[in-house]
Amino acid sequence: MIKNIVKAYKQFDNLVMKGVNSGMRAYNWTTGGTKSELSTNLMTLGGICEIVGVDAASGIYVSAIVSSIYLFWLHSANKNYKKIDEDEQAAVSKGALDHDIEVFKKWNKGMAYGMWFPFSIKDFSFSRIQRNNPDYPLRNEGYLVQGIGDLLLASSLLVMTADSLPPRKDFIRRGIDKYKEARQKKMLEPALERGFRLD
Repeated sequence: MIKNIVKAYKQFDNLVMKGVNSGMRAYNWTTGGTKSELSTNLMTLGGICEIVGVDAASGIYVSAIVSSIYLFWLHSANKNYKKIDEDEQAAVSKGALDHDIEVFKKWNKGMAYGMWFPFSIKDFSFSRIQRNNPDYPLRNEGYLVQGIGDLLLASSLLVMTADSLPPRKDFIRRGIDKYKEARQKKMLEPALERGFRLD
């Protein structure tokens, strides 16, 4: 029984991480950004959704408490994630693994799978339950937005467990650079090699 649960978890995790790594590669190729940047962006969006959702579902006082918690968390995570990403890239360049970073990745997966995904299920369920409640017309939308925020926060944690990719120029700048290189190369070619005749 336990073996089957572990096997199912590993299959689920492999499937999720395959999608996360593909998304990270697409983000890096398109924007040139790192996983710490993408994770921070997702965390910021998730935090905004949580604050707006809590405000609609539970009121301004609870929202004020949640806002202060998320602002502190975002500030701390932004600083830590950049350092973790840099340390991991340094380890990868040496062909090594950083033990602390591997522990951090396991912790992030535990938080994503054990906390934020269940929270999203809970909030989406509450959204359906509160759908026709005339006393709290915004509670349905509040829980729905919170559920989206939960998924974004889970995604943010999982992105930090993805393969580390170095920063680079975005695809537009890379295209412009290639165009400039090709143009410069063509201008440097002798006129006779380009097929021009001098009359």
